[in-house]
Amino acid sequence: MRASVCLAVMVLVVGIAASPLWAAGGATREKGNASKKDPVADAFALPRGFALRADQQEPYNRLKSEMEPRLRDALSQVEAATGGEKDRAAKNVMAVRKEIKARLVRILQQPDPVAIKRAQDAAKAAQKARQQQQKKKRR
Repeated sequence: MRASVCLAVMVLVVGIAASPLWAAGGATREKGNASKKDPVADAFALPRGFALRADQQEPYNRLKSEMEPRLRDALSQVEAATGGEKDRAAKNVMAVRKEIKARLVRILQQPDPVAIKRAQDAAKAAQKARQQQQKKKRR
């Protein structure tokens, strides 16, 4: 009985000691397999829950074709820079990303022309209905 208790305790101690090493090894494997996100695609990503309408697609494509080369150039400058130059290059990347996000927000904030047309038509129909009701009351 004493030997079996001693064996159980040793197995438990070895398991507890090995678990942090095993967990750390698994974490490094997962990090190695994880692919890096594309910073350019990430800069042009739409916020969750948003989708481009047909009228927004053209300005989005123009924004992407105009700003993508600037962003790629800024990213390559960061990779090539050393020391203090790297900080300035990183600030340049952040400025380009900020400009992209600001312009993207402006594109997404454009009102839907179809919804505006529907609202105008509904207002006209409501006004016509009021005018007809007033004519009926006069009679």
